[in-house]
Amino acid sequence: MKRAMSKQIFILMFGAALVESCHTQSPVPSTTPLFAPAPDSSFAVGNRPVDVAVGEVNGDGKLDILTANGGSNDVTVLLGNGKGDFKAAPGSPLAAGAAPHLVTLADFNRDNKLDFAITGHDSYNVMVWLGNDSGSFTPAPDSPFTVLNVTPPHNHGLVIGDVNNDSNLDLATSNHGHHSVSVLLGNGKGNFTPAAGSSFAVGRGPYPLAAADLNQDGKLDLVTPNVASNNVTVLLGDGNASFTAAAGSPYPVLNRPYNVAIGEINGDAKLDLIITHDDINDMTILWGDGNGGFQRAPNSPYNLGRRGYKVIIVDVNNDAKKDLIVSHPLSSRNVTVLLNDGSGGFRAAPGSPFSAGSEPNSLAIGDMNGDGKLDIVAANFAGNDVTILFGK
Repeated sequence: MKRAMSKQIFILMFGAALVESCHTQSPVPSTTPLFAPAPDSSFAVGNRPVDVAVGEVNGDGKLDILTANGGSNDVTVLLGNGKGDFKAAPGSPLAAGAAPHLVTLADFNRDNKLDFAITGHDSYNVMVWLGNDSGSFTPAPDSPFTVLNVTPPHNHGLVIGDVNNDSNLDLATSNHGHHSVSVLLGNGKGNFTPAAGSSFAVGRGPYPLAAADLNQDGKLDLVTPNVASNNVTVLLGDGNASFTAAAGSPYPVLNRPYNVAIGEINGDAKLDLIITHDDINDMTILWGDGNGGFQRAPNSPYNLGRRGYKVIIVDVNNDAKKDLIVSHPLSSRNVTVLLNDGSGGFRAAPGSPFSAGSEPNSLAIGDMNGDGKLDIVAANFAGNDVTILFGK
């Protein structure tokens, strides 16, 4: 059972209790803040952490933290004690080339140990490091892997998934300067090669992409927010690592779409899109039709009150409705949590927005202190640290 937590684990929070009297009454909304800073936050990492990932990397069943540090060109590995405290792993930080940008954890070589992939902002390469289950990592043979041979390189996205249904994990990147998405196929041993036909055209200036089965055919699809063309591209996968634009794609959105998250938010069992934007406080909400098509939700755009960036869609209060967690790196020290009403409408969670660190750029989630409640990990770009918000 030691490896039961080797993937990222999301433990749902308790729901608000019903208030009862001699007659059944409607639930009374709680005013207790859903999150509070961990007692020992913050934890130092490298210079200018751009991205953060959470997973169990040293075989002790307790969640750990990785950050991609764009200012110090390295990756910090923080080992958790299961109570919300963290210390640097032996050998941390790890040299990661120039301007590391995005990091994500997965088991690439199928040895039941978490590995990580990392991209550079000014590179069309993906570096893969293999984990040894003690919190240390070594570069995969033949890493880094080139996704595109054009100049100047400018990458803004990295996702992991099985795009050709061979049970091996693959990689996809957003090629910001090339207006495309590239796909690298994994062999299940930590090696990757470009897919036939890669790269695939999207809108201009794609930013961080997302992956999910949008048309319910059992095949992984891709979505890119295109910051220079003010739209979102939906690429439908054929299950053989090839992608074509969905009918109606690209979908127009507000100016400079910056980040996209995929999740079912309006109770119809069809995946929807949440898009944040650069330079404005609004968030675009697109409802999916289950066939890869999307339309603007009635409550879109939604004003966040400040510029948002990273979005996570997850049920934070255990009411079976998907909520939103949004970072605000450019305009505040805050993280916003929005509770879903079940039909795709949102309201601020008690205590939201929550104070994190200086310029919380990226977010990850997991039960960091072993109390069965979802916690938020924020990588603070200007603070050179991570802070943790414990779920209450």
